[in-house]
Amino acid sequence: MKLQKTLLIIVTFLTTTIATAQEIAVRDSIYLRDLDKLKELHLQQLNCYYYKEYRQQFQKFYEKLNIKDGVGRPDPIDPISWVKENLAITDFFSLDEADFEWGIVRKLQSTSMERNREYHDFMARVVLRHGAAILKEEFRLTMNEYPEKFGLPKDFKMD
Repeated sequence: MKLQKTLLIIVTFLTTTIATAQEIAVRDSIYLRDLDKLKELHLQQLNCYYYKEYRQQFQKFYEKLNIKDGVGRPDPIDPISWVKENLAITDFFSLDEADFEWGIVRKLQSTSMERNREYHDFMARVVLRHGAAILKEEFRLTMNEYPEKFGLPKDFKMD
């Protein structure tokens, strides 16, 4: 009788251990599948004409702001009010010029988001499924493999 109880406990323990190991393996395979797809979609975005144009125009716009130490930072969503207050230190000739160029940036951003909707939708789903750490890992992997797409030297490696 005692031997049967001991065997029952051992069998229960082994069954639970195997089931847990299988669950972890399935979870890991889903994570890796999602990580690969996230990387693939991110690369599609990085290669998208509208995304590249958006980044280029965004950078040009912010370079024209001539932000100096001691001057407040503009609101990244609406920098025009900052330009209005600091027009004299910017490289814009007028508020209309800044507003026009910001409109181009926003239109390119909107178009890029539309063209890369699958990436953004998938990103939201995997964060809910795996947590935000998957984004950090994907970004690190993609940046290490394709540093030039981020404006970095080809031999750049992120730890």
